[in-house]
Amino acid sequence: MRLLSNRRLAILAALAVLAALVVVPVAANAGHDSTTTAKANLHPANQSGIKANIELTDNGDGTWDVWGSATGMMPEYDGYVSLIYDRRSVPGGPGGPSRLGICEPTFVGAFSFGPLPGKPYPDIFDMMFVGGWVVDTNGDGELHVEDVELPPAGDWRTVSVRDEAIGDPPGTGPEAVMACGEVSFHKGSNGA
Repeated sequence: MRLLSNRRLAILAALAVLAALVVVPVAANAGHDSTTTAKANLHPANQSGIKANIELTDNGDGTWDVWGSATGMMPEYDGYVSLIYDRRSVPGGPGGPSRLGICEPTFVGAFSFGPLPGKPYPDIFDMMFVGGWVVDTNGDGELHVEDVELPPAGDWRTVSVRDEAIGDPPGTGPEAVMACGEVSFHKGSNGA
């Protein structure tokens, strides 16, 4: 009888080891099995005529890869930038008026995140800045930025195209917004 108990114990131990070999790698990769992506369709603001589409992919390390395309920009103008705004910002577009203006931060403390990695104090502009646009001779713009440090998904709601030459200081205020759109976040499998 004791031999049978030892045999059962050995079988149970072997099964436990096999289960651990399967469960531990799955648990270790649990955070890497999905990727957060975000998309925004930006509508013209301030009668600019600029329309844009922006796609963002969370790299899982606090950085994002960003791709954008736009039409209606001033040909070969290098003063367009994109920024993100906190959860309470207003996307605008048809039927989206706000007393604060579209694609404007609601207040500096509206972001729930602290300083970005490697930066001892929060710099609100660094947290909001996505990148600059390159515009061709036809007024078509392209935005491509890799590994830009942005806050976590869900801590921001809207994204803009702004003209850095408008406002005081330059690039600030609702009149500098050339296009604005709401960001939609999606969590999906990355095929790993």
